[in-house]
Order: sequence, then C-alpha cells, then structure tokens
Amino acid sequence: MLGTITAGLTAFYSFRLISLVFLTVLNGSKSVYFNTHEANLLVIITFLY
Repeated sequence: MLGTITAGLTAFYSFRLISLVFLTVLNGSKSVYFNTHEANLLVIITFLY
C-alpha cells in the first residue's frame, strides 16, 4: 500500500517537473536566453573530481 502511494506521488511530481520545465512559457527576455553560456573549464573539471 505504501509503495503504491509513493509511486503515485513520484509520478505526479515527475509529470509536474516535466510540464514546468518544458511546457510553460519562458519568463525572461530573448536576450537573456541567447546570451547564456557553458561554465568555464575549471568549474567543469573541479565538478568531475
């Protein structure tokens, strides 16, 4: 019973996450999204170790 409830809540929050990330309208201006960039190499290397 508890596993079924947990699986249902997980499915609900997973669907909510996907809908908020991919299906909503963007809040920022286009210039903000066009000017984003990846982190520099030092941050990426530090994260991998």
